[in-house]
Amino acid sequence: MTYLSKRENPAVTVREGSLAMLTPIDCRLLIKPLSPIFRVLLVCLLINAADCLAADDTSPVPHSAGPVADFEGLSFVGPYGIEGEDDPGEDTFTFEDGLFTSKTCLQWGFPPTPYWTRRTSDGLHFLVELESPEHGTMYYEGVFDGREMNARALWKKERWYRTIERTYVFKGRLQGSPE
Repeated sequence: MTYLSKRENPAVTVREGSLAMLTPIDCRLLIKPLSPIFRVLLVCLLINAADCLAADDTSPVPHSAGPVADFEGLSFVGPYGIEGEDDPGEDTFTFEDGLFTSKTCLQWGFPPTPYWTRRTSDGLHFLVELESPEHGTMYYEGVFDGREMNARALWKKERWYRTIERTYVFKGRLQGSPE
C-alpha cells in the first residue's frame, strides 16, 4: 500500500516517497492501519507530550536540586492531629541537612528522611514518605505559601487482619516568626 499524496504541484519539486508529499488526509491514512490500542496509546503520548511542554516546573525534584532548596534550615510549629478531631497536639516540622523531621513522628520511630520539593504558583510544595519498622508509613504532602505551612499526612499500618489508615493535618507557622 502506498501512502503518497495524489496531489501534483508542478511548481514544487519533491522527491517521491518523502513525507513532504503527505497532506493531512494522507497522515490520517498512515494512522488508520494501526491497531486501535496503538492509536489510543499514540494519542495519549501526544497529549502527554503537549502537557509536558505547556506545564510550568511542577515535577518533583530532589531537595538539593537548584532553587528548590528553599526549605533548607526552616522549622514550622503548629497544631497537628487527626483530621476532624477537635483536640490537636503540637508538632514541629524541620527541614535540615536535606532531611525532613516531624518531632511527633520521631517519637514513634519514624526517622528523618530525604524530602522532595517543587515550586508552583501557589507556593513551595514538599513530599516525603517516612517509614517505621514497627509503626508503618507516613505519607506527607504540604505547601508553604510564604506565610504558613499547610500539610496533610496519611498514616498507614498494615496488619494481617486489617489495614489502618488515618489522615492527619498540620497548620504551622515559620518558627521564630510572629504569630
